[in-house]
Amino acid sequence: FHGITILAGLWGGKNYQDMMTARRVRNNLFSVKPTDDKSLDQNVLNKKIWPLIRDKTMVHDSYYCKRKDMSGGDGYRPWPSRRVGYAYVGYGPTKDGPMDIIKRTPCPVGCRPKDHKDWEYC
Repeated sequence: FHGITILAGLWGGKNYQDMMTARRVRNNLFSVKPTDDKSLDQNVLNKKIWPLIRDKTMVHDSYYCKRKDMSGGDGYRPWPSRRVGYAYVGYGPTKDGPMDIIKRTPCPVGCRPKDHKDWEYC
């Protein structure tokens, strides 16, 4: 559970809807000097990209839906599909630790799709 605004490998944009913002995002990304800092990508996204796109986003989240600092322009939306087992978007062979946390942590009722409040793991 990251609790951060943008996960490095799980975001995208519709460049042609707003080319000015797309250029600003690109320029901000390329203005950063590479380092060996393991969290550089997350820091750049949080500090340089999120402020540019926050009011233009659609955010899917199963656990942090009530955090105002993480909701975007369209606000929070629950995941539209039911979780398969305890896997999650971004899961891979090195991600068993977070999967164990999910097994012990049902998503809050307020973060579940309105027609699927019975989805404990959403």
